[in-house]
Amino acid sequence: SLELKELTRQLQRGGGGALSAELQPGALGEVSTERGNKVALRGGKLRRAASVLGATLALAKGKDGREQSVQDIPASMVAFSGEQMAEQGIQDVRDLAKLTPSLNVQDRGPGRNELSIRGIGRSVFQQDIAVSPANIGLYLDDVPINVLQGNQLDIRSFDLNRVEVLRGPQGTLFGEGAQGGAIRYFTSEPDLSEFGATIEVNAIAIDDGDSDFGYRGMVNIPIIEDSTALRLVANHYVMPGYIDNVADGDDDFNDYEADSYRAILLSNPTEALSLRLMYQHESAEQGGFATANGDPDDLSLTGASTRGSYIHDDHDIFSANISYDFESYRLESITSHFDRERERRVLDAFFTNQMTAFRQLFGLIADPSLIIPDEGPVNSTYSLDNSHYEQLSQEFRLISNYDGPFNFVA
Repeated sequence: SLELKELTRQLQRGGGGALSAELQPGALGEVSTERGNKVALRGGKLRRAASVLGATLALAKGKDGREQSVQDIPASMVAFSGEQMAEQGIQDVRDLAKLTPSLNVQDRGPGRNELSIRGIGRSVFQQDIAVSPANIGLYLDDVPINVLQGNQLDIRSFDLNRVEVLRGPQGTLFGEGAQGGAIRYFTSEPDLSEFGATIEVNAIAIDDGDSDFGYRGMVNIPIIEDSTALRLVANHYVMPGYIDNVADGDDDFNDYEADSYRAILLSNPTEALSLRLMYQHESAEQGGFATANGDPDDLSLTGASTRGSYIHDDHDIFSANISYDFESYRLESITSHFDRERERRVLDAFFTNQMTAFRQLFGLIADPSLIIPDEGPVNSTYSLDNSHYEQLSQEFRLISNYDGPFNFVA
């Protein structure tokens, strides 16, 4: 709630007034709002253990749609709010793994990561082409975004409401694809009453590498006050290259950039009916894999050409969430479509090494580093492939809202 957001902001600044005055430095306690939401505090600061899940800083929203304190949820989980991610510099899942116990990332470059939780995940050898079912569920606004190869999407943290990491097994609510756990990303809700905008710019420079700058922005537009609003987000993400190809002069060839756009329309025509539409598109380009040899302090590649390498990675995500509240229970429909296409022409280091050894063994070339003008070394082999993944999903949920101890999700 907006009231709880403002309350927590005041408490973090030490200006909570009468509400925070009851807590002495180092003391442990709770502050309740008029709506019954509770914020766990220690010495006027939010406790990490009671971190946020949901639009509030002390609540988590499960798949059943109920808001609960993180401490009250009977599951092993870690959660970060959008504010926390911004404060701690979390931009993607690699940063998230640094602060989340038992979450590991096989970091093979942008858009090529494979995840494991508590050691459960796909082997790193099942990489870009080998088909293998996922063991970690990935969701964006309840849309499953797993792919069957080891090329999981990088979801940027800008304008996310929260991210949840649920340690597995999570098969009860998320199915067999979440044996090791699930990672859930939630985008920020449009504000139905106030116009708002945010612009951020960042610059990045790498020693002995390239430099570039990124930018991102958000605008929130109320269309019908307290009823309908539109939220637009754009993000230009960059990762400059830093590996030089000595053989063909292709410097900083592993550069990466991605342009993403997201639109969310939220409409509450009545107190019981809610409609939420979300569309996201991203187009990413990378010059080549981060392949290097020789001295690790002098990142370079010799004996093979990367000239002409490229990786194109595009995806589209659409979701429609319709819910109706019948007081004692709520009915939800979630329809989604996920489409991802990945095309690449990259140096294949494994086969390049094999071809070099083969040619030397049979004396096919006297010098394995022989260079053809404008083409590079002769002992270069490339991998050319294209993968297209498309998924349509439909989920219906019936969620009870009884006053007693018994509730259900169907």
